[in-house]
Amino acid sequence: MNAPAALAGLQGPHLPPAAAALRGPLDPLLDLVDFGLMLIDAQGQVRGLNRWLRERLGDSHDPTGRRLGDVWAGRIDPRLLLAVRACLDFGHSVRLSHAFHPMPLPLLRPGDAASERMRHAVDVIASLPPGGGAVQCLLQVRDMSEIARRERILKEQARQLRIELQRATEAQHELGRQSLRFRELARLAPVGLFETDAQGQLTYCNDRCAQMLQLDIGRQLGRHWLSMLPADEIVRLSPVWTAASGALVRLAEELCLDTGGVERWLRIEAGPILDARQMPSGFIGTVTDVTEFREHARRNEYRANHDSLTGLVNRDRFAEQLRAAIAEARRLQRRVAILFIDLNRFKQINDEHGHAAGDTALKTAAWRIRRCMRGDDVVARLGGDEFAVLIPDAPEATSLERILAKLARAIAMPLTVGSGSLRMGCSVGMALFPDDAEDPALLLARADAQMYHRKRLARQAGGDAARPSLRLVDTEPAS
Repeated sequence: MNAPAALAGLQGPHLPPAAAALRGPLDPLLDLVDFGLMLIDAQGQVRGLNRWLRERLGDSHDPTGRRLGDVWAGRIDPRLLLAVRACLDFGHSVRLSHAFHPMPLPLLRPGDAASERMRHAVDVIASLPPGGGAVQCLLQVRDMSEIARRERILKEQARQLRIELQRATEAQHELGRQSLRFRELARLAPVGLFETDAQGQLTYCNDRCAQMLQLDIGRQLGRHWLSMLPADEIVRLSPVWTAASGALVRLAEELCLDTGGVERWLRIEAGPILDARQMPSGFIGTVTDVTEFREHARRNEYRANHDSLTGLVNRDRFAEQLRAAIAEARRLQRRVAILFIDLNRFKQINDEHGHAAGDTALKTAAWRIRRCMRGDDVVARLGGDEFAVLIPDAPEATSLERILAKLARAIAMPLTVGSGSLRMGCSVGMALFPDDAEDPALLLARADAQMYHRKRLARQAGGDAARPSLRLVDTEPAS
């Protein structure tokens, strides 16, 4: 028997006798196959194994000449040992499916971690050696890792398909039930519902819709649904509706109604109802009161952009407005001023009089800074006791210096805390676009640096910033 024929015989349930020996001229060819081969003699000793199997056993010693159970004691599935014994004793061949015996041998895929054993299937094949003799056992090992992975994927896909099919069936049944009671549910729905024919003429309107739009349902039926809206909204929405209904897409618009001096925001959505020929047989729409939602969104936006204690814009919002102001100034060729303000001895107020006094100082400082600036100027709390001011259209230098002096005087005014008063000061730094910097972050850093420079000069001069302590002055008359 030639070598290719002998190799082809390894795939079958019984190994041809001429191919049973793994030592000899056939060895180089066996090392080229993409599955494992191990020959075990009648005494249960390993006679040989091909390169595929050696690479995946991961052991440095050669198992040849040793019993299978002794080479990898405790790491081989006992059912494989029983199958080998039955093969040698009775000539039984068997296939250990990877579905029930996912890892009979301690095999590792090249490059995998030592803890991740390879899934494989083993064929235990009884074979007679050339020239006769006792039955030998050939183990044919195949890598089933990819097949196992695909099986898992297919099982998961089948499970998902069953779930989706069940959901679709349940949804279909639910739609059938809902269609029987649609009119009653529509009448009691918390949102407004209306329906029109293909020309947009109103054919149905529930009580909630009539209530929100303040309509007489009897008078509106048969008229175009836009007639439910105020005159100015009809003018605005007519071209929008014409385009949406012509393209068979959904219309979604919000409008504001003034009901007795109270503004209410409504969201109107309308979409086509298509027949079997995909032609519009009518339109169905909803009217939802979104006043509370818009107010909630406005509050959330305010909290996201403002400091919760002082009500000033926060650092992120200030940075956005600074970038916008610089872009505008670059276009109009004008200057932008940044003031960086740090409160002096604020930590002493917190330490000596408590956080409530510190919060009062911060809120008072924020109010005083705001009062000193123009309406278009942006005042922000950057964090802690640091504030910043953005002056979009900065005046000349003398005016800016007057602003700095005004801020210093305002913040230095006595601060009422309980029955007494405190005094605090501030240090202010200034930077100009484009004189000092053109990058927003660099501009703010320049103002910060100048603030610390002025603070150091004040300390050296023994001024307000250099005072070591804070005194609570009693403002109540003596008893």
